[in-house]
Amino acid sequence: MKILMISCHDVWGGLDTFSPMLKILTKMDKKGIKVDFVGIEKTADFDRSSKLNGEPVKYIGENINIERIRIFSPKLLGFLYKFGFIKRIISKLRTEKIFPKRVYSRYKDKNGYDIVYAYEIYAVAVARRLADRYGVPLVTRFQGTFIPSWEEKFGKDYCRKKYKLHYDALSEKADLIIMTNDGTEGDKALKALNNAENMRFWRNGFDFAPLSETKEELRKKHNIAEACFYTLSVCRLAKWKRCERIVEAYRCIAKSGESIKHIFVGDGEERQSLENLIAEYGLQDYFIFAGSKPHEEVKEYLQLSDVFLSFFDSTNAGNPLIEAIKINLPIVTYDVGDTNQIIKDGENGILLDEPLPQKICDAVVGLKKDAALRQKLIDGTKKSSSDFISWDKRTENEIEELRKLIER
Repeated sequence: MKILMISCHDVWGGLDTFSPMLKILTKMDKKGIKVDFVGIEKTADFDRSSKLNGEPVKYIGENINIERIRIFSPKLLGFLYKFGFIKRIISKLRTEKIFPKRVYSRYKDKNGYDIVYAYEIYAVAVARRLADRYGVPLVTRFQGTFIPSWEEKFGKDYCRKKYKLHYDALSEKADLIIMTNDGTEGDKALKALNNAENMRFWRNGFDFAPLSETKEELRKKHNIAEACFYTLSVCRLAKWKRCERIVEAYRCIAKSGESIKHIFVGDGEERQSLENLIAEYGLQDYFIFAGSKPHEEVKEYLQLSDVFLSFFDSTNAGNPLIEAIKINLPIVTYDVGDTNQIIKDGENGILLDEPLPQKICDAVVGLKKDAALRQKLIDGTKKSSSDFISWDKRTENEIEELRKLIER
């Protein structure tokens, strides 16, 4: 089997980091599947993700050939990206216009592929053209979608104009459509676009399991005070993650007199804004910024904490929340998207109808004071853990679907 995989997304940081793309490429390599992966160059000179998390990996395995197309020099982009308005224009030009044309030009006369695989929206149109040219199946893969939450907030007519690329990509008929079940209701989006016939609505795999070390041992290892109750969030510090809701809640928590602190695991463009807000409220003693951490180390931070917090607007049922469940950490979150498909209020977490500061405070302080409730939620997460498959099984399922395409 030989696959042409096209993507503007990438594998940042290294081979020990978490990435669904890395998981499937690694599995393909081990299975002897040849993959030509073509992406867009994103060096740390100008790309913030590469600067924060480490540049995309250059080698995954002998069966994975990686090509990243340079569109404008990194030095030029580094200068232009200092200006927000120009950055948005150049980024759009690179990903939506130039990249697809370059990919088609470079690969139109190559042959021998069994499948063309488009990873996320920017790759779909050019992947369709190449699949048709080769006469082979097309696979489209999406990591979820914001379309349902966008439509609820702004209305369908506005969204179809503003986010046309998203709608076009999700509307594209493919021989196999893999939509990640991350709580953003991607299955509903595809059904609304009459494009769910070949859909596989799968969760990511999860290999997390509780560690042998105790909370006390892990807190000592990471120089975190042992005699305190800790809440934790794991995410990129971006605007849409709504991390400021945690800071606002801690204004109430601070007034409770309870010894409670929060740990932010992750980094991003909103870190400075969060730090400024914390300083404005005089809450510096209540927060720890751990920064971006390797995936294995994230597990340690989950296990040394007492409660997991997540208050995004689109969904809270993503990888970090499920990993917290696998570590058997009680959850306090916001009921939006498909979050309630995983978190059952009073069983494995506390599900808030609104992410208001006082409600978050009451839930956290209540859990600190009520050891019996904490244990009940921990027992509930242990039961929930059995619902999630391993990455090995998840990637095996995908490869089996790819084999079926070729056989047909």
